[in-house]
Amino acid sequence: MPVIYLSEKRDVSILLTSTIRINPSVHWLAQRDSEERKNIYLKSIKQWLENTSLDICLVENSGYTFPELDEYKEKYKERFDIISYDEKTLPESHHLKTSISKGQCELFALNYAFNHSKRLGSSKFVIKVTGRYYIPGLEQFLSEVDYTNKYALQQNNSARCEMVGAHRDYFKTIFNPRMTTPDGNTFMPHMESYIQYQMGHSLKEHNRITCPVFPIEETIGGGEKQTFDTI
Repeated sequence: MPVIYLSEKRDVSILLTSTIRINPSVHWLAQRDSEERKNIYLKSIKQWLENTSLDICLVENSGYTFPELDEYKEKYKERFDIISYDEKTLPESHHLKTSISKGQCELFALNYAFNHSKRLGSSKFVIKVTGRYYIPGLEQFLSEVDYTNKYALQQNNSARCEMVGAHRDYFKTIFNPRMTTPDGNTFMPHMESYIQYQMGHSLKEHNRITCPVFPIEETIGGGEKQTFDTI
């Protein structure tokens, strides 16, 4: 079987997630200051645009439009777009107003972006990365990896989910916004556990790409009072 590389820019897109103004109902969030959150996102987004040639889609679920990036929107318009909406105002996201799960809000955002971005719709592989993190070694890795019959991508530590990828045909399976077991009877509020569950029940191990450990600049996590220097 031939080795297939994703060599064209449109073959893979990075989907960055952002929440500037958080839902006060959501638990497990240590960083709640909007200005602090915005500054961390801005730094990362600029690095993705300036230091890679990857297609970038940013989804922001609290309605912030990032006017600070107006120059970048124009300069990188061929490979960068922003999908911004306010989950508090959408009828279809009404259930999130009282949700305690940041993972449930994130899954809705991922699907909203996938449904509304032409860039994502034309990509063979979509890799979700939590917007506060820039991963310097990812583009080189993606240029060399064998994607033959691979339907998903996970970071080296599968108990974390700052980075999760899916072939477009499996996107809505891995990132199913229902966030329940298949019978619909058990709600799984923790994103990490839910993604592991979806991967395990939908895909065999050999259908996944497991990434090496990527060093990153030390970055504070949004959900925990700790910093991370690897993904």
